[in-house]
Amino acid sequence: MPPKKFRFKGVEEVELLFKNFYNSLNVVEHNFFVKPTEKMKRFDFDAIVLASTFFDRLTQPKNYKFLIKYYSFLKDINSFKIGLPQDDYWCQETRDDWYSKNLHMIVSVFDKKQWPILYPKSIKKRLKIISGHTTYLTKEKFKNLDFISFASRENDIVYRTVGYPFFPNNIGMMKSKIGEIFYKNHKNDFKLNISNKEKDLIFGNKWITFLSNSKAVLGSNSGSSVIVRNHKHMKDLLAYKEKYLPQNLGAFEKDFFKKRDRDYEITCISPRNVEAAFTHTLQVLIEGDYSGVLKKGKDYFSLKNDLSNTDELIRLINNPKKLEKITKSCYNRIKNSRTLYSDYLIRRIEKYLAEFVKKKGRRSKAIYKKSRNENFQLYLFNFKFYLKFYVKKLLYNF
Repeated sequence: MPPKKFRFKGVEEVELLFKNFYNSLNVVEHNFFVKPTEKMKRFDFDAIVLASTFFDRLTQPKNYKFLIKYYSFLKDINSFKIGLPQDDYWCQETRDDWYSKNLHMIVSVFDKKQWPILYPKSIKKRLKIISGHTTYLTKEKFKNLDFISFASRENDIVYRTVGYPFFPNNIGMMKSKIGEIFYKNHKNDFKLNISNKEKDLIFGNKWITFLSNSKAVLGSNSGSSVIVRNHKHMKDLLAYKEKYLPQNLGAFEKDFFKKRDRDYEITCISPRNVEAAFTHTLQVLIEGDYSGVLKKGKDYFSLKNDLSNTDELIRLINNPKKLEKITKSCYNRIKNSRTLYSDYLIRRIEKYLAEFVKKKGRRSKAIYKKSRNENFQLYLFNFKFYLKFYVKKLLYNF
């Protein structure tokens, strides 16, 4: 993960899930870019948890080589190895191959019907796969939450995203286009705060404050309608993409991807859905499944793919009682969704971990303490990150 200032709150909470749940003395947080020491490679950990930002490195050839060079010890280490990936459609074959050789368990954020497509090698190797989410709740999240009344909220509808998707696909394109189309069509109907520029992204608690001051937020399915198989497939994709102007990328999926790699609906509920529920902000979402958690019409306003039903939305935004009914329903739906709670996931994992430790036999009860070298390397990583950010800020004036 980047330094705290630059983290998305939902991502941070998943990455630090175990550290926040257990006694901090029993959990060691490690950054991918800090090379593991010999001490770390030899230490008798009961479990090693690899989260989504670690697996993102599998998709980048340079970082993949770094991973193979410095993390090959994971294959042979006698610990229960758990993967919490998210974007398994991105370099799917590369990821699945690595999972099958290095993990005991995958916590998948996608529907079970997608598992044979995403994890064929892992299934063949009999890895345990269980269902999870891209974000998790704790009971503390629901304590002392103050809500700004709808009448007092500054913005009518808000949205943030970052331009067009890295590899164009129908779901990613919708996520990119929904804001600009909505703004173009309704800039005179609502008080909007919408941007698809990287410089306007809002991180951490500032995002929660921003949502709390907004009546509604736009959204769409989180995931992909295509599968990028491996590094070569991704390289070919990038070369092919150069032929297209941004406004013509809508045709890219059908033009580039073979039939076996397109027209999927590999989606899941996202942290943004949960954060909007917390703040009682109406979600204006493109029709979709949302992991079966959110109910269309009851928990969110369902926006048609062509945005043709926005007249209904105008009436809803001007009806505080109906707004409150939908946002309260969404809040309660999320609050009462057992599978979204971190303790539910961890208790499930603990059952398999206990079986593993029992078979493993005698184990060390020593506590791992980071060396000076590890702490210094982490300091250097943070320093370099801040330096790059402020140089970029100076050059591009954002």
